[in-house]
Order: sequence, then structure tokens, then C-alpha cells
Amino acid sequence: MASNIIEQENLAEIGDFINKIETSKQQSTLAQIEAINKDNERQYDYALKKLVSSDKKW
Repeated sequence: MASNIIEQENLAEIGDFINKIETSKQQSTLAQIEAINKDNERQYDYALKKLVSSDKKW
């Protein structure tokens, strides 16, 4: 019976550890997505300004 309790505690600790790792991965992925989104917006704004500038020359 004591062995079973220890195993359950170990499994709970392992589960908490896995949860922390997965949360960390998700936060990292979200940060990458946000950075890519900002970069895409910056590139879009630059292309739009370049297009408007080009149109003004005509």
C-alpha cells in the first residue's frame, strides 16, 4: 500500500513537470507567432508605402 502511495505521488510530480514543460513550449511558440506577425505587418506597411510612392510618380 505504501508503495502505491509513493507511485501516485511520483506520477503527480511527473505530471506537474510535464505540464510545466508544455506550458513553456506553448509560451515560446506564442512569442514566435507574435514576432512573426509583427514582422509581417512591418513588411506589409513597407510594401504599401513603396506602392503608394510609386503610384505618385505616375
